[in-house]
Amino acid sequence: MKVLTGLSNLTGLLTLRIFNCNLKDMFCVGGLSTLQKLHIIACEEMERLPNIHRLTRLESLIIFGCPRLRIWEGLRELSLLIDNHRLLYEGSSAFPALIEVLKCDGLPITELPDERSFPHFKYLHFNSL
Repeated sequence: MKVLTGLSNLTGLLTLRIFNCNLKDMFCVGGLSTLQKLHIIACEEMERLPNIHRLTRLESLIIFGCPRLRIWEGLRELSLLIDNHRLLYEGSSAFPALIEVLKCDGLPITELPDERSFPHFKYLHFNSL
């Protein structure tokens, strides 16, 4: 699918919702620094997410129904904290240490990292394992 190759030119894009696509990766999204919402739903062929550490304004990241997803490049450099039911971004190499809430719906989880890596966990939710 070549439709998304020009996304990197949309420098003012705030919201991107991708539903039921046959894309295998989303590397074209990695440079959209203005992006506030990224929702990837029912993309059964999706294997890799972009290097999201450049998405410095990201407020909402929803991934659902992507059973082949395995690689989240840059995720260790992104800290998402919950504050008054609002997702806030804080750039930090401390990810996932600052994570308080983790909700995974429809993602295949085969192993978890050492629980000492998540000293601030308050809520952990897995669905459709």
